[in-house]
Amino acid sequence: MKDRDDTPQKPQDEPRPTRGSPQSPEAPKACPPAEEIFSRNPNKCRLLIESAPLGIAVVESNGRYNYLNPKFREMFGYTLDDIPIGQEWFAQA
Repeated sequence: MKDRDDTPQKPQDEPRPTRGSPQSPEAPKACPPAEEIFSRNPNKCRLLIESAPLGIAVVESNGRYNYLNPKFREMFGYTLDDIPIGQEWFAQA
């Protein structure tokens, strides 16, 4: 009876550097602006935001809340009618 396998072991393949890693000669590509991503895939982005496990609020530059995902409403209990402008909401919170 044989106690162990005496077959020579193959050397493990060295892991190859991934793109953008310190060992890779390629620099990572910059992400496009959010507006471009949303305009290219609005349905995919909406699905991602609506199913996110985190509360997400979309706020315009003037402070007006434009969208609250379901998790935000669940976590904080507010709707868009409750917090139309961020500064007003923070003053009450």
